[in-house]
Amino acid sequence: RYLPERLRPANIAGVGGDAAGSPRASGGSPGASPAHAFDALAASGLSSPCLPQQAPAAAYAIGTASASVAGRVWSLSQDASGCVAVQAALENAAGDGERERLAAELRGHVPEAAKCPHANYVLQRVIATLAPAATQFIIDELMRVQLVQVARHKYGCRIVQRLIEHCPDVQVRGLIDIVMQDVASMCRHPYGNYVVQVVLRYAADGPRGRVVDALCRDLRALCSEPPGCAVLGTALSAIKPAEKLRLAKAVAKEPGLLIFMSTVRHGATAVLRALTALDCAEREE
Repeated sequence: RYLPERLRPANIAGVGGDAAGSPRASGGSPGASPAHAFDALAASGLSSPCLPQQAPAAAYAIGTASASVAGRVWSLSQDASGCVAVQAALENAAGDGERERLAAELRGHVPEAAKCPHANYVLQRVIATLAPAATQFIIDELMRVQLVQVARHKYGCRIVQRLIEHCPDVQVRGLIDIVMQDVASMCRHPYGNYVVQVVLRYAADGPRGRVVDALCRDLRALCSEPPGCAVLGTALSAIKPAEKLRLAKAVAKEPGLLIFMSTVRHGATAVLRALTALDCAEREE
């Protein structure tokens, strides 16, 4: 674990592997001996897995994390450092009840949070750590606004993705139906295509089939751009074998499409997956 002083890099503190000056550095000077580093760490009052006697302090710090953000969740979530504190409080909360109380402070702010460069991470953490039923308020608030715009937003698309990933089909069915009203347009959108890819991976057979149908109807137009190629590549890895073969045959029948796609970003991956789905005779054709 420890290196002799003559071999230790000058910018590495003597304990824990933290660079000197980092927030987690022990407080000892670079190259300090392990014993001195332990003394400095103990004197600082910081907890460390190397110091068992500090375990109660660490447990206390985790236990008070939610208390430090309670009542300020929304204001903190809009800040670069504050959103990290809120995420930590959600992750280290004592139980689901405590997480739900913290998440409740975001009620009425979901559409704004979904498009915020900082608060979107808090919403994602809420969806990932709470039971699906407790995140219903997020779906309800998004359904009352222009959901398609959220799904096409740089940050908002992440919230729609997390909901589809973590919630049961019956809970997000209405959300998916709205987002997938214009499948072709969503497939070609620089951010909306990520939502379509999550639908292909996690949604029920109905929405997935709608994506495959849209791809088969207008392959050349959809696969002329990187977003469409990315959707095609995901479809060829996530859908059922029969549907995969149908889609691969449709791609192979389009004159020159395979060669063109191989020059487009994400297209080469889609081409390889399409060829893998075809048998030898079909590849030769």
